[in-house]
Amino acid sequence: MIRCEFCNNEDGCIEKGIEIDGEYRPRIPYTIPFFDERYQRCHDCGVLDQRYHHPGCDMETCINCGGQLISCDCHVGTDGVKIPTEVLRHFGKGDELQ
Repeated sequence: MIRCEFCNNEDGCIEKGIEIDGEYRPRIPYTIPFFDERYQRCHDCGVLDQRYHHPGCDMETCINCGGQLISCDCHVGTDGVKIPTEVLRHFGKGDELQ
C-alpha cells in the first residue's frame, strides 16, 4: 500500500475536493468494481472503497469530463497540476510535482 505524502494515510486521501476551472468541486471516490469484488483497494494507490485516491493515482476520475484525471484535457488545479488544491498548498503550489 502507498502512504499519501500529503495526509500520511494509507486508506484514502483526506482531501475531498479539487479545483477545476477555478471552481472547487468534490472529487469522485474509489468504488469496488461491480464485476470483481477482489479489488477491495484501488490497484494503483491502494485506497479503500468510497475513499479518495491519493494524488497522482492513474485511476482517479475527472469530475469535469469523466475521463482519467491524470490524462484528460481539463484545466485542473494550479498551473494544470492534476492533484487536489490542498495538496498543492502543502507542497508550496506543487512546483516540485510538475
